[in-house]
Amino acid sequence: MRHPSDHDGLRVNAVTGTQVAFFGFDLAPAKRPSFRGFGFRRFDHVEGETVWLRGMKTFEKTEPHPAKGETFSTRHHPIQSFQWADYSVKPGRDYTYTIVALYGDPADLDPRIAVDVPVTTEVETGPAHSAFFNRGSVATQEYARRFQNEPPSKAGPGAYEWLSRGLLEALVAFLDRAAAGWSIHGAVYEFQWPAALAAVRRARQRGAAVKVLFDDIEAYDGQGKPQGPWKKNREAIAKAKIKSLCKGRKKGKLMHNKFFVLSQNGQPRAVWTGSTN
Repeated sequence: MRHPSDHDGLRVNAVTGTQVAFFGFDLAPAKRPSFRGFGFRRFDHVEGETVWLRGMKTFEKTEPHPAKGETFSTRHHPIQSFQWADYSVKPGRDYTYTIVALYGDPADLDPRIAVDVPVTTEVETGPAHSAFFNRGSVATQEYARRFQNEPPSKAGPGAYEWLSRGLLEALVAFLDRAAAGWSIHGAVYEFQWPAALAAVRRARQRGAAVKVLFDDIEAYDGQGKPQGPWKKNREAIAKAKIKSLCKGRKKGKLMHNKFFVLSQNGQPRAVWTGSTN
C-alpha cells in the first residue's frame, strides 16, 4: 500500500508490506542548507504508544564513541539518507509516522519541518492470498543483539522461531491440509528443513498423494567437495523417510524458487510459492 504526503517542501512516499514500512524522501533545494537528517516518530493506533525510532549512526560531536550494537533516537541522531525502513511494524495495523526534518547544530537540532504520514500495514492472511516473510539479511544486526551473535543451533529454538516469523509454521499448516482425496505436487531447490519434510510425510500417512521434485544436480568444487544442495537434499530426504515420495532432477539452471500445489479430487485448491532460499 502506498501513502504519499507533502508539506513545506518535504515530500514523503511510504510503501507498506506486512512487517515493513519503507520511506522515500525528497527535500526542496531551498530547504537543504544546514539540513542534518530525518527524525522518525511513530504512533501505534492499537497500543496507543508513541516512540522515536532508533538508528545506529551518530554525530561525533554529541556521541563520539558509540558502543557496538548500541542504538540512538533519531530525534537526536537523525537518519542521513533519503530512503529508510521501519522493520518493527506488525501486520494489519494502523500507524502514523511523523517525519521531522532537523537542522543546525547537532547539539541543538532544530525541527523545522514535520510531515504526518498515516499508514496501514498489510495483513498476512487474506481470503484469497496470504504472504509470509521470514527475517533475512536485513535483520542481522537485531539478531546479533538478541542472541549474542550465536548461530541458531547454539542460541536455541527461540532463535529459529524469531527468524521464521511464522513462515515455516504457515508452510506446515498448508501441507497439513492434505488428507485422503488430496494431493501435493512440489518442486523444491533446497529440500532439507526437518519440519517441512515431516509435514510431507504426515500428509502421505493421512492418505494424500505426494510427489516432490528436488534439485539433484551433482556438482563439485576444485577440491572435490559437493557444491549445491543435492547432497544435503538426499541426506535430509533419507533421514525423513520420504525417499519414495521424492524424485531428483539432474538437469536445470537457477532453481531457487519453490512450489507446492495442493489439490483435492484432482482439482487445484491452493499454491504455495516463494523466492530465494
